[in-house]
Amino acid sequence: MRRTALALMIAALGLATLLGGCRKERKFLEIGIPAHGDETFMELNPVDDMHDQAHLKAQEEESMMPAPLTVPRTHIAYPEAVRQDKNLAKALTNPVAIDKESLLRGQDLYMTYCVVCHDERGLGNGTIIPKFSKPPALTSRKLRAATDGELYHIISNGQNVMPSYANQLKPMERWAVVNYLRALQRAENPTAADVQRLPQQ
Repeated sequence: MRRTALALMIAALGLATLLGGCRKERKFLEIGIPAHGDETFMELNPVDDMHDQAHLKAQEEESMMPAPLTVPRTHIAYPEAVRQDKNLAKALTNPVAIDKESLLRGQDLYMTYCVVCHDERGLGNGTIIPKFSKPPALTSRKLRAATDGELYHIISNGQNVMPSYANQLKPMERWAVVNYLRALQRAENPTAADVQRLPQQ
């Protein structure tokens, strides 16, 4: 009986020694930081992978790209001197060509931000009127005579009860709205050549 127990103990010790000797040759998936220098399972170790990536880490500031179609609150649309002086803004040149793309973009923005006050034709009969004072018609002789820079200045800074839209519209979008305003003005006040191009009834 004693011999059997002794033989079992010796066998158990031998097995333990054998397994211990093989441990160095075996690879184990370790979850932790770091993974003790074993890169065999680096791609399978999510914790170690997140720790070692070169993106955002605690206590560090890294530049991030802004979300599409957003306007940084610190952005200055044009120099402060021009912002405060509409006479200087009067000389601004519209950098956005009047083409189909800019007119469609300007129309989309106008129908999003402007139509509630100025209505679809720019006559100032929007859905929130008469809860608020009626704005001047965008197709009036005065605004038809205004330069693109003056219209851009009003959109950027606001006027009377109209707020600034600098935080809603990027500079190029404001210029696109100006282009669409010109299209509204021309639709309400067509030239003789415009009338001749209309389909004959």
